[in-house]
Amino acid sequence: MSSMAAAQQPASTLDQRVTDIVSVLLAREAPERVFAPPFLIAVPPAQLADLVRRLEAANGALRSAEGLVPVTPTSGRFTLRFEKATAVASFSIEPRAPGRVTGLRIGSAVPLADDARTIAADFAALPGRSGFALVRLGQASPIAAAHADSQFAIGSVFKLWVLDALAADVAAGRHRWDEVVRLGPRSLPSGVTQDWPADAPVTVETLATLMISMSDNTATDVLIGLVGRERVAARVRATGHSDPARMLPLLTTAESFALKLSPSSTREAYARADEAGQARILAGLDTEKILADADLTALDGAPTAIETIEWFASPADVARVLDGLRQSRDPRVLAILGVAPTMARDLRERFAYVGYKGGSEVGVISLAWLMRRKSGGWMAVTASWNDPAAAVDPQRFAGLAERLLRLAASD
Repeated sequence: MSSMAAAQQPASTLDQRVTDIVSVLLAREAPERVFAPPFLIAVPPAQLADLVRRLEAANGALRSAEGLVPVTPTSGRFTLRFEKATAVASFSIEPRAPGRVTGLRIGSAVPLADDARTIAADFAALPGRSGFALVRLGQASPIAAAHADSQFAIGSVFKLWVLDALAADVAAGRHRWDEVVRLGPRSLPSGVTQDWPADAPVTVETLATLMISMSDNTATDVLIGLVGRERVAARVRATGHSDPARMLPLLTTAESFALKLSPSSTREAYARADEAGQARILAGLDTEKILADADLTALDGAPTAIETIEWFASPADVARVLDGLRQSRDPRVLAILGVAPTMARDLRERFAYVGYKGGSEVGVISLAWLMRRKSGGWMAVTASWNDPAAAVDPQRFAGLAERLLRLAASD
């Protein structure tokens, strides 16, 4: 076989597999003939068929696949075209014959001729409250926005302000990225450091990276203790937060859990108190004992005090702190933000840089991206959804956010 033929062979195999995948999705081919057994164990044929039914119910009949882009000899992506939308799919195949499909991910469906007005209408259809902002950083008017100045519970997106305060301290010489500190009291997951040995030595840079990339709560609380709650509060104000009283006093993650797990009388007293009163309640809270004794499944049901015990910011506030972080002269700041970009690969390839932080709890989801275009301009996409009555749907919200990202990429 010539070298040219060898180079063409992977693309030819991938192209055939795209045809086969579509045949399975259209129920014209048996999944067992196309997909490898481990895939069908993870995603049984009935689940695959149900996925297609849901996609077609929302987007019309599946018509075709087009635009194969080989990524490696054993992976690629293509576009599924529905009657009313398109969706980018990525897949992988076995490296040897018969080259069955080992992975398939279908991204969010994007309506044909999608635009800011259509996206805003679909955000408005969410139960509860939602808002978003797509902005060119450094420009006054957003490209697209809805309720961008309204305050929302943002979950772990608040950790952007902790990173901002830490970066300011490093720049001022108060701390160093390679400084070693001891792990403090444990919070609850997410994260990993709550399971590490007590008082384990960890560098500041490692803690910051875990805080952003894995949303590690214990690492976050250690950094708040290192920098100081008041210094983080000062950065909340300095970044132009539009209603800092909603964010302050800044809760540690452990305090947030402890308050939510406390009797309703404590939660109600905290909600009624002013900032000074809330600080007094936090000072008297036996956080370690509450977390040790509580039934943690209580946090898995209905939303708990998401309008009073949380971290609050508007989409525009989040865009402002992202703007401050991107202007940092310390390359580690953007490196930390960019560890887990959480963006479809075809979208990432359209930007020179992507950083990300997300946050959620029952009834709350918030997503924030910082992007630099290959032409040099910086952009941010921030979005939040709160529903005090029920859990939110992360996949539905991620689909809306991806449409904003695609709008950003096409701007």
